[in-house]
Amino acid sequence: TGLFSIDRYMHLGIAGFGIGLVTAVVLTFLTKPHYYGEENWERVPAPGNREVITLTEQDSAVLKLIIHGYSNMSELTDLIGKDAADLSRIIEKLDRGGFIERQALKGAGFYTFRACKQGPAALPEMSSREKALAADRLTEESLGILSVIENDFSGLNSVVEKGNMASLQLSAILAGLIREGYLAEKGFWKRNIKITSAGKMILSKYTP
Repeated sequence: TGLFSIDRYMHLGIAGFGIGLVTAVVLTFLTKPHYYGEENWERVPAPGNREVITLTEQDSAVLKLIIHGYSNMSELTDLIGKDAADLSRIIEKLDRGGFIERQALKGAGFYTFRACKQGPAALPEMSSREKALAADRLTEESLGILSVIENDFSGLNSVVEKGNMASLQLSAILAGLIREGYLAEKGFWKRNIKITSAGKMILSKYTP
């Protein structure tokens, strides 16, 4: 197996992460304390400590990405193509409604999320394949990128060049695949990735 250089994509991802995180942090300090700063606010959803929230189509799209394993603000910002301020408002709605929970109420964990039991229940019923992908923290798009990397590393270039996916979206997907152990990242000055045995096993699971 070969190695594929992801410098051109990961550098963009790092830039997107930095801009998104700085914006979110600045907004946090410049605005009055939100619900999560109230004395009676509890991080973990429980009966009686959340609000009745009606989700929009965009809210549901973000919730679905979280259910499928995209767990932090930077990845979600890149995937949905919205700025940090808009995404922060969506995350707050999902949190206040008990669809997700934050890893922590301060620090990096504040921008890291996971879906709660009520999350999938708020969306249309998923197919058995969608449920399996969510359990494996994958989407059809990330599965497709994993397949491209296994078959032809150079194929990633054409994914972006043909306009099938923006560079920042690809960066977010690659970061997720690395985090879940389906890809391995090597190098420092010149970062490269390769598919792992776990990645090959997961592809065989979904490939007829």
